[in-house]
Amino acid sequence: MLVLMLALTLAASASAEPTAAQAYLDRMLAANAAAVAELDRYVAYAESAAALLVRDPDGPGASLWLAGDNGFVLEGFNRAGGLMIAKRLKAPEDAAAGDVVLIGSLYGDDAETAVLVSSVAERGALAIVFAPRSAKTDAKFLFLDAHADSPVESALPTASPAIAQSLWTFTGELVTAMMRQSGRTPPLFVSVHVPNGRERNADRKGMRWDPQNAEPMPAGLAGRRYLARLANSMRMLRATQADEFADAGDRAADVRARGGTVWLSVLGHMLPDQPAQVPEGEMPFTMLPGREPDRVPELVKPGDLVIYVGYYEPFGTWAQTVHEADAQLVTVVSGTPETPASAMGADINICGCWPWGDVLIALAPSDLDLAMLPPSGVVQSAAFWMLLAETRHSAL
Repeated sequence: MLVLMLALTLAASASAEPTAAQAYLDRMLAANAAAVAELDRYVAYAESAAALLVRDPDGPGASLWLAGDNGFVLEGFNRAGGLMIAKRLKAPEDAAAGDVVLIGSLYGDDAETAVLVSSVAERGALAIVFAPRSAKTDAKFLFLDAHADSPVESALPTASPAIAQSLWTFTGELVTAMMRQSGRTPPLFVSVHVPNGRERNADRKGMRWDPQNAEPMPAGLAGRRYLARLANSMRMLRATQADEFADAGDRAADVRARGGTVWLSVLGHMLPDQPAQVPEGEMPFTMLPGREPDRVPELVKPGDLVIYVGYYEPFGTWAQTVHEADAQLVTVVSGTPETPASAMGADINICGCWPWGDVLIALAPSDLDLAMLPPSGVVQSAAFWMLLAETRHSAL
């Protein structure tokens, strides 16, 4: 019965004129389908990168670096479901011959990316660029097209969530290629919100290989599963949360029309970098400092609206504190095993539709409890633009 109800909901959603938020997700789903069509490229690049990273399995070995767009770097760095060996490249000269450098760019053909790619390549490192288009440079590099719109091409760019989607698809293929080539498993971060998550991460800090060994996966399987499951999360978001996004946009536009402030509090790796992509003077939200509601009594006035985009549930007493300020609250979280997203106590509770634990791929055998590839960064980033889309639409 539940499956039938979901199917009917999806069918009804697909047949109706898309809302502003749904139209944004449709663009992300198109980018997802394009990545599926290019999985062979992901596999080939991952095999090349893995060969470098496992070349000296018992020594210090080559390094895996993250560089370029700050949001992209933060999405892949110290991230639940991500590789623990990935490091932030603070300067191009830190890269050495035989290293692998993953470079994210919101534009791809900008001068800054071209200089970074050239500098990395000159040092003999393998550069892999994730961007909406290929960088115009003579340096040797590999390019993965995010099939997205950059901030200069759209008022609602898909570049950030799309390059994150590409990053995690590639990471899945990189991990499994390393496993096939070395017979070992690189360590993967666990969400600090799950039981013993912090302790598990601390036990593996500084390790190059996990003490446990998972079974290798065939080439292409991890990437295909990740993209399919991420698409399912986005389809669920589109089918079940459209009215809530539209309602949030209506309330935000109404608050602004009455002279109030729409505050935005975000918690995520890539998410805090999204507002900077909005041109000056066009941002309808005001950033609320901190990730807990301690500044609400000082800053939030009666009639204001607070939008909180986070992980499983708001950190701290957001609902109580915002309502004590006689303001409204919108939450975008995924819920916990004890409390669903619909029960966060906000005026509008939006479910992010990603699973508890923030991983989409479990490694076998299951008793190892090893998993990888988070969906939350992609969905959180998309949710920001969806809320912005609905607010702008309602203000027309």
